[in-house]
Amino acid sequence: MADQPVEQADAIVLATGTRDVLFAEALGWFQSGRAPRIVLLDSETRPTDRAGITESAREIRLRQLLAAGVPDNAVVVVGHELTSLHEDFIALRGWAQSNQVHRVLVAVEPFATRRVAWLGRRMLQPVGVRAVIVPVPVPDYTVDEWWRTEAGMIAFENEWVMAVYYWFRH
Repeated sequence: MADQPVEQADAIVLATGTRDVLFAEALGWFQSGRAPRIVLLDSETRPTDRAGITESAREIRLRQLLAAGVPDNAVVVVGHELTSLHEDFIALRGWAQSNQVHRVLVAVEPFATRRVAWLGRRMLQPVGVRAVIVPVPVPDYTVDEWWRTEAGMIAFENEWVMAVYYWFRH
Protein backbone atom coordinates (compact mmCIF):
# COMPACT_ATOMS: atom_id res chain seq x y z
CA MET A 1 0.00 0.00 0.00
CA ALA A 2 1.06 3.57 -0.66
CA ASP A 3 0.78 4.48 3.01
CA GLN A 4 1.51 8.15 3.67
CA PRO A 5 1.30 10.11 6.91
CA VAL A 6 -1.43 12.67 7.29
CA GLU A 7 0.27 16.00 6.74
CA GLN A 8 -0.67 19.61 6.28
CA ALA A 9 -2.47 20.41 3.05
CA ASP A 10 -4.33 23.17 1.27
CA ALA A 11 -7.55 21.14 1.22
CA ILE A 12 -9.15 17.85 2.19
CA VAL A 13 -11.00 16.14 -0.65
CA LEU A 14 -14.27 14.24 -0.28
CA ALA A 15 -14.60 12.27 -3.51
CA THR A 16 -17.93 11.20 -4.92
CA GLY A 17 -19.26 8.18 -3.09
CA THR A 18 -17.10 8.71 0.00
CA ARG A 19 -18.17 6.21 2.65
CA ASP A 20 -19.09 7.40 6.12
CA VAL A 21 -15.91 5.99 7.70
CA LEU A 22 -13.77 7.98 5.23
CA PHE A 23 -15.91 11.06 5.73
CA ALA A 24 -15.44 10.83 9.51
CA GLU A 25 -11.67 10.51 9.12
CA ALA A 26 -11.52 13.50 6.77
CA LEU A 27 -13.66 15.52 9.15
CA GLY A 28 -11.22 14.67 11.96
CA TRP A 29 -8.34 15.96 9.82
CA PHE A 30 -10.17 19.24 9.30
CA GLN A 31 -10.98 19.59 12.99
CA SER A 32 -7.33 18.95 13.89
CA GLY A 33 -6.21 21.72 11.53
CA ARG A 34 -4.66 19.63 8.75
CA ALA A 35 -6.24 21.87 6.09
CA PRO A 36 -8.34 25.05 6.01
CA ARG A 37 -10.84 23.80 3.42
CA ILE A 38 -12.89 20.76 2.55
CA VAL A 39 -13.55 20.12 -1.13
CA LEU A 40 -16.81 18.28 -1.69
CA LEU A 41 -16.91 16.79 -5.17
CA ASP A 42 -20.50 16.94 -6.39
CA SER A 43 -21.79 13.52 -7.38
CA GLU A 44 -24.51 12.62 -9.80
CA THR A 45 -28.05 13.15 -8.53
CA ARG A 46 -30.54 10.33 -8.63
CA PRO A 47 -34.02 10.64 -10.15
CA THR A 48 -35.47 10.57 -6.64
CA ASP A 49 -33.22 13.51 -5.69
CA ARG A 50 -34.42 15.52 -8.70
CA ALA A 51 -38.04 14.70 -7.82
CA GLY A 52 -37.51 16.02 -4.30
CA ILE A 53 -38.16 12.62 -2.70
CA THR A 54 -34.62 12.12 -1.37
CA GLU A 55 -31.68 14.37 -0.60
CA SER A 56 -28.67 14.32 -2.89
CA ALA A 57 -25.34 13.09 -1.58
CA ARG A 58 -24.10 16.70 -1.78
CA GLU A 59 -26.97 17.99 0.37
CA ILE A 60 -26.47 15.24 2.94
CA ARG A 61 -22.71 15.85 3.20
CA LEU A 62 -23.15 19.62 3.40
CA ARG A 63 -25.66 19.21 6.21
CA GLN A 64 -23.32 16.80 8.04
CA LEU A 65 -20.35 19.15 7.68
CA LEU A 66 -22.29 22.12 9.02
CA ALA A 67 -23.71 20.03 11.88
CA ALA A 68 -20.13 19.03 12.78
CA GLY A 69 -19.18 22.69 13.10
CA VAL A 70 -17.37 23.15 9.79
CA PRO A 71 -17.85 26.81 8.78
CA ASP A 72 -19.81 27.32 5.58
CA ASN A 73 -16.93 29.29 4.06
CA ALA A 74 -14.54 26.34 4.61
CA VAL A 75 -16.54 24.04 2.31
CA VAL A 76 -16.07 24.26 -1.44
CA VAL A 77 -18.36 22.28 -3.76
CA VAL A 78 -16.47 21.39 -6.94
CA GLY A 79 -17.80 19.85 -10.13
CA HIS A 80 -21.33 18.91 -11.07
CA GLU A 81 -22.94 15.52 -11.59
CA LEU A 82 -19.60 13.70 -11.32
CA THR A 83 -19.83 9.94 -11.81
CA SER A 84 -16.31 8.57 -11.37
CA LEU A 85 -12.96 9.10 -9.72
CA HIS A 86 -11.57 10.19 -13.08
CA GLU A 87 -14.21 12.93 -13.34
CA ASP A 88 -13.50 13.86 -9.71
CA PHE A 89 -9.83 14.43 -10.50
CA ILE A 90 -10.62 16.45 -13.62
CA ALA A 91 -12.84 18.78 -11.58
CA LEU A 92 -10.33 18.89 -8.70
CA ARG A 93 -7.48 19.73 -11.10
CA GLY A 94 -9.37 22.73 -12.50
CA TRP A 95 -10.30 24.01 -9.05
CA ALA A 96 -6.78 23.51 -7.71
CA GLN A 97 -5.22 25.42 -10.61
CA SER A 98 -7.65 28.31 -10.15
CA ASN A 99 -7.01 28.51 -6.41
CA GLN A 100 -3.23 28.01 -6.14
CA VAL A 101 -3.66 24.69 -4.36
CA HIS A 102 -0.51 22.56 -4.18
CA ARG A 103 -1.37 19.72 -1.78
CA VAL A 104 -4.62 17.88 -1.05
CA LEU A 105 -5.47 15.06 1.35
CA VAL A 106 -7.67 12.21 0.14
CA ALA A 107 -9.02 9.49 2.44
CA VAL A 108 -9.45 6.14 0.67
CA GLU A 109 -10.28 2.56 1.49
CA PRO A 110 -7.15 0.44 1.85
CA PHE A 111 -7.40 -1.47 -1.42
CA ALA A 112 -8.08 1.68 -3.47
CA THR A 113 -4.85 3.35 -2.38
CA ARG A 114 -2.71 2.31 -5.35
CA ARG A 115 -5.29 3.19 -8.02
CA VAL A 116 -6.19 6.55 -6.47
CA ALA A 117 -2.52 7.46 -5.95
CA TRP A 118 -1.71 6.50 -9.54
CA LEU A 119 -4.58 8.58 -10.92
CA GLY A 120 -3.70 11.48 -8.62
CA ARG A 121 -0.10 11.51 -9.84
CA ARG A 122 -1.17 11.19 -13.46
CA MET A 123 -3.76 13.97 -13.35
CA LEU A 124 -2.63 16.38 -10.65
CA GLN A 125 1.19 16.36 -10.64
CA PRO A 126 1.46 17.89 -14.12
CA VAL A 127 -0.28 21.01 -12.78
CA GLY A 128 1.80 21.13 -9.59
CA VAL A 129 -0.68 19.52 -7.20
CA ARG A 130 0.33 16.67 -4.90
CA ALA A 131 -2.43 14.33 -3.78
CA VAL A 132 -1.59 12.73 -0.44
CA ILE A 133 -3.54 9.49 -0.45
CA VAL A 134 -4.25 8.17 3.03
CA PRO A 135 -5.64 4.66 3.49
CA VAL A 136 -8.24 4.51 6.23
CA PRO A 137 -9.18 1.22 7.91
CA VAL A 138 -12.77 0.20 7.29
CA PRO A 139 -14.96 -1.86 9.62
CA ASP A 140 -15.83 -4.47 6.98
CA TYR A 141 -12.41 -6.12 6.69
CA THR A 142 -8.72 -5.75 7.49
CA VAL A 143 -5.93 -5.72 4.94
CA ASP A 144 -4.23 -8.55 6.83
CA GLU A 145 -7.24 -10.87 6.73
CA TRP A 146 -9.46 -9.53 3.97
CA TRP A 147 -10.23 -13.03 2.67
CA ARG A 148 -11.99 -13.97 5.90
CA THR A 149 -15.03 -11.80 5.18
CA GLU A 150 -17.33 -11.54 2.21
CA ALA A 151 -16.95 -7.74 2.24
CA GLY A 152 -13.16 -8.08 2.14
CA MET A 153 -13.26 -10.48 -0.79
CA ILE A 154 -15.64 -8.25 -2.71
CA ALA A 155 -13.58 -5.13 -2.00
CA PHE A 156 -10.37 -6.87 -3.11
CA GLU A 157 -11.90 -8.26 -6.30
CA ASN A 158 -13.68 -5.01 -7.19
CA GLU A 159 -10.53 -2.99 -6.73
CA TRP A 160 -8.52 -5.19 -9.07
CA VAL A 161 -11.19 -4.88 -11.74
CA MET A 162 -11.29 -1.09 -11.31
CA ALA A 163 -7.50 -0.82 -11.29
CA VAL A 164 -7.17 -2.69 -14.57
CA TYR A 165 -9.98 -0.61 -16.09
CA TYR A 166 -8.35 2.67 -14.98
CA TRP A 167 -4.89 1.63 -16.20
CA PHE A 168 -6.23 0.86 -19.67
CA ARG A 169 -8.85 3.62 -19.89
CA HIS A 170 -7.06 6.58 -18.29
